Amino acid sequence: MQEKTIYKNTTGIHFYINIKNFDKLVKIDEMDGDMSHMFHFLNTFLGTLERYVRDSFDKDYVRIEKLTGSRIHLIVYGDCNTAFKAFLNITNFAYKLSSHLSQHPKYKTLSAVSLQVGGDYGSFVDYIFEDLSKDFEEYTSIGYPANFACKLQTIADAGEIIISKRIYDRVPFLNRTTIKPIDSSRQNKIYSKYPDLGNVAYIVKSSERNDFYNNLNESFLFESINNKRIDYQHYFDVATAIADKTNIGDMDIIEPNKLDFKNWSISKTAKFNAAVVLADVRDFTRKFNSDGSNLNSMSTITKNVLGCMYSNCKKNFGVHVQFQGDREFAFFDGDSIQFAVLFALRLRSEISKLCDGIEVGIGINYGQVYASQIGIESEENNIEKQNIMLGETIKEANKLEDECANKGEVVISNAVYNLVSSNRNIKSLFTKRDYYWVTKSTFVDYSKLSTNSEYNKNRNQSTYKPWNQR
Repeated sequence: MQEKTIYKNTTGIHFYINIKNFDKLVKIDEMDGDMSHMFHFLNTFLGTLERYVRDSFDKDYVRIEKLTGSRIHLIVYGDCNTAFKAFLNITNFAYKLSSHLSQHPKYKTLSAVSLQVGGDYGSFVDYIFEDLSKDFEEYTSIGYPANFACKLQTIADAGEIIISKRIYDRVPFLNRTTIKPIDSSRQNKIYSKYPDLGNVAYIVKSSERNDFYNNLNESFLFESINNKRIDYQHYFDVATAIADKTNIGDMDIIEPNKLDFKNWSISKTAKFNAAVVLADVRDFTRKFNSDGSNLNSMSTITKNVLGCMYSNCKKNFGVHVQFQGDREFAFFDGDSIQFAVLFALRLRSEISKLCDGIEVGIGINYGQVYASQIGIESEENNIEKQNIMLGETIKEANKLEDECANKGEVVISNAVYNLVSSNRNIKSLFTKRDYYWVTKSTFVDYSKLSTNSEYNKNRNQSTYKPWNQR
């Protein structure tokens, strides 16, 4: 493996557009035994949004970083005042597009889609993780603003826009009546994770969103690109063309013969049982200075953390789905449940060796999942494919990691426990807490009790070395 950085340290606005009611829509779709409507909708929404961004902005100015389930992460490069114009353009377009698609005949069985937006400004590093042996690369950004913007998005209600003080103070609003300090309850939620007193947020309520955009027209010309009015109907027609390209009834649900996203597409969605693992570095964002003053040193640590996550996933026979900031999202097929737990235990141990005070919290769930790669390809616009996994199994794994796992803990669901505890010796390593199970046992302890000879043979060997030592 080797790394490459496509930009050095840079600045810009990071923001997230998320489908607020996504879990509800997924649950409704899964009750019908597939995920066709949700994959189809995401494909249309992302494809149209990316087409709009590519048509309207230079590729070195605006980037769609990643789609993580229902959340789209975008970056606008440059000074805050200039970048904010693009932020306004894109978020306004996303809201208009979601309303339009909610009326499309193919999505009439879905509830109306509601969005939420959060954004922050600051310094960060652009980074491409590359595994030459697997012909694989993944773009990700490293820095404070991406993580803080994500937090702001998560606390936004449907239809709301929340921005940081770092944006608010830099933008010469002509009319601030529609953007106000966030309520104290949500501000306290921000401080609980990001205690820096500069992390104040400002909110545009759903009921005032249209007035907010309209009041900014004159100062930002946010409905124009290079002083040319945006033809929204053109992009609504683009959305219709993307939606009509693949009929929902023609989308096949297949049993995968190889667990590889490259084998799946919008028309061939994989459905199978898997162990889903989500591993997050606890309080990692706090180690970044919000002014970017320690960005270089923290970037090096982050790159090593991501390399450790990916290497361990690969060596434990897992499938890497994507990096989500400083979080690894991976899965293991239904016959490899022990590998999922061993991966988690080994990863926890090796992450802690990379830097003093770094620990992960890990959640593992087992059940039915749906996987695909979405994105529309054409000769005119070759859109990047996005790895997507959906289902209640993933939602529960996310909850176990985010809400249940403390620092240094591996938390597993009842479904995982019932499978791994068939080995009575392993059963003793887990402790019941509420509705899930926790272990602080080491990889060595677990592998000694495992029947897998390969792990017993190599249990004391470190699986991770920085790339320059390979």
